[in-house]
Amino acid sequence: MIILLFFQFEFPKISNYAIVNANIFLKDSIIRNGTIIVKNGKIYEVGKNIKIPKDVLVLDYSGKYIYPGFIEIISEISSDTLKEIEKLRNFGFTIVQIIGKDSILRGFTKIIFTEDSIKKVSENSYFVISFQTNKEKYPVSLMGTIAKIRQFLYDENLKNVLFLTNKNELNVLRAQKIADEFKLNSLIFGTNKEFRVIESLKKNQNLVLPLKFIDSVSDNLNELIDWKFSKENARILIENGYFFALSSNGIKEQDEFLKSLRILAKRMDENKIILSLTLIPAKMLGIDNNYGSIEKGKIANFTIADGNIFSKNSSIFEVWINGFIYRISKYPRKFFGDWEVRMNDSTLRLKIYKEGKSLRVKVNDKVYSNVHFENNVLEVDNYKFYFSDDGCLNCKYISELEEEEVKKIMEKENPPKIYKLFPTFKTILIKNGIIWLPDTILENADIFIKNGKIVEIGKNLNFNAEYVIDATNKHITPGIFDAHSHIAIDGDVNEWSESITPEVRVIDVINPFDINIYRELAGGVTTAHIMHGSANAIGGQNVIIKLKWGFPADSLVYKDSPRTIKFALGENPKRSNWLENSDRYPRSRLGVISIIEDALLRAKNYKGKKNLRMEALKEILNGKIQIHCHAYRQDEMLALMESLKKFGIQVRMFHHALEAYKISKELKRENVYVSTFSDWWSYKFEAYDAIPYNAFITTKNNVLTSLNSDSPELARRLNSEAGKMLKYGFTKETDVLKLITINPAKQFSLDKFVGSLEKGKDADFVIWNGNPLSPYSIVLETWIEGRKFFDREEDLRIRKEIKLLKEKLMNEFKNYSE
Repeated sequence: MIILLFFQFEFPKISNYAIVNANIFLKDSIIRNGTIIVKNGKIYEVGKNIKIPKDVLVLDYSGKYIYPGFIEIISEISSDTLKEIEKLRNFGFTIVQIIGKDSILRGFTKIIFTEDSIKKVSENSYFVISFQTNKEKYPVSLMGTIAKIRQFLYDENLKNVLFLTNKNELNVLRAQKIADEFKLNSLIFGTNKEFRVIESLKKNQNLVLPLKFIDSVSDNLNELIDWKFSKENARILIENGYFFALSSNGIKEQDEFLKSLRILAKRMDENKIILSLTLIPAKMLGIDNNYGSIEKGKIANFTIADGNIFSKNSSIFEVWINGFIYRISKYPRKFFGDWEVRMNDSTLRLKIYKEGKSLRVKVNDKVYSNVHFENNVLEVDNYKFYFSDDGCLNCKYISELEEEEVKKIMEKENPPKIYKLFPTFKTILIKNGIIWLPDTILENADIFIKNGKIVEIGKNLNFNAEYVIDATNKHITPGIFDAHSHIAIDGDVNEWSESITPEVRVIDVINPFDINIYRELAGGVTTAHIMHGSANAIGGQNVIIKLKWGFPADSLVYKDSPRTIKFALGENPKRSNWLENSDRYPRSRLGVISIIEDALLRAKNYKGKKNLRMEALKEILNGKIQIHCHAYRQDEMLALMESLKKFGIQVRMFHHALEAYKISKELKRENVYVSTFSDWWSYKFEAYDAIPYNAFITTKNNVLTSLNSDSPELARRLNSEAGKMLKYGFTKETDVLKLITINPAKQFSLDKFVGSLEKGKDADFVIWNGNPLSPYSIVLETWIEGRKFFDREEDLRIRKEIKLLKEKLMNEFKNYSE
């Protein structure tokens, strides 16, 4: 047994140090065997071959890696909980920006050191805004949250705002838009799913990526893709010229934090990872004059690892904050490596190293795993070795451990493009098709398209075209226009918390990834009026989109379309069928009309401070926003029309309107349109008087009428819904097709552009394998503005690819270890 003298290490109570023989991370390089002189908490000198002043304590940091002090840019810890602050310090963080918890408007951040005494780094701060929703009180929908955020930003003169995106990559884009609207300096906490929206990301926004990757999924393909590529997200952004900070928010243990860093290091440049933890967050916080890099004159904030931090066996050794040393590791500064120990007349060779978290010691040629180190005493079998912070006592240090190589993933994998965009063609010629014109069907005819517009329709057209479609025995119709849809909405379609919510806007929450867009393209729908729900007497503002699957949200919006808003009458706004939260006013049909009048009256007298709710109501009164009203009963429709006359406005269109046949003459007199169902009735009390001849009777009385879906399922077969009308009054096929094409286009004043196959209109068309009014006919292709967005043959082919991809990713998930 070896018995050596033992000295307990204590940090000297001085403020001047010379760190020597260290690997020092600078902004764009690493100094090997470098030196840092620290005086009075500041970096006095850094470099190689520096003359050591006499008034400093020399510390040998052989084998250690010294990084600028890590900066945690987003953390939801409590600023007065030293235990949580200590945990962050153990991760290597020297500065943390603390944010509030659990609300939409969370107040200002606090930037503090991770010292034992709470001390502010800077007076700079961000106001924190979350895209979360409430459970019962306003707002309960994402569109309501955005309305609340916009109202708050109008009320307050803020410059710096931190957005929490609630793990939704589309909210990153929404935060960008809000920041642009209000000219904010924004900080956006991302999702690791930004690879999905990279074409819409702006490079002038401050983005923060979580180091907590997606770790649980179902068998949903999109979730599997998100799981796999959340780890590739940072690399993909870097390769596309984006910069970002990294945050450990949500990570509980140091091991998980270091593991996340190492996952990134396999995929991207290590220097960029360190910059994302140091200089980049320092710049975002406006503190880079003093922090974020190891430079002469800056504060001595260091994160020190006992090896390359990206090597699997390294760990955080020390953290320096304002020149004060916090030891994180239980091991001495000089511990790992090869030692020579004299014992009587013999010499032992001692090698100390780690395997993962476990300590290993090799004595001569024998490896010991059952070792114990405590209070600077290393026990190995029958041996005891005593250490101070300068190393093993009465031992000779031979060499440090060889640096472990960080293995890189050589084959870079990018997210799969499951639904690839079809190519564009300047000119297209459709040959020999059965073409459905507004009032006739033209057989063996052609259509010539140029730059997305219809140029000519006729027989035996003689044009040279880039792309020719043989439409022999196939029917060509205009794209279907769904006048009442709720697809492509992110979050709840209703801001049901209050009765009057015209400030909320569907345009703020378009979800271009909604699979229902693709499914409706497979049913021939090319344009849709996306509406707020009917839980409110006055709901939110609607939007018209073209179903451009695969395009960013902004590209779906129909730019020339009118602004519309959702009103509702009857059972829904008075909450007839709500079992909970049914105390909201109004509770009667009379109350619904009354609260609408009250809201409009208040808007009429509105002046002063900008109020988005009142502004929207004012625009309704000024005729800038059209009223589209959910209604069933004739008495309520008449009551609303009469009520609105007091304000000099009128309903543009009643939706559903199952009793419109009773008042078609009154509707015609007021020039009010109808969008209804085909043969729905008796599915709730106020639908008991519905009849399938509703559309026929209103049309016969010259009320402009359309059919709508109100359902992503029904929208896939609007063609057969129109076909039913041949059973209920209509006799001409072209007339029933109008109910889902040109009529809704006219109702929204878009018939100059869409709704029929005519010269000069958008080339929105559908190719069918049979009569489009038959339930047995199938959509072969759907085109919007001269570009294909659905192809049945391609769809059948990619189904096999999707199945194989899903199986591959599921196997990867089950067998994942990194």
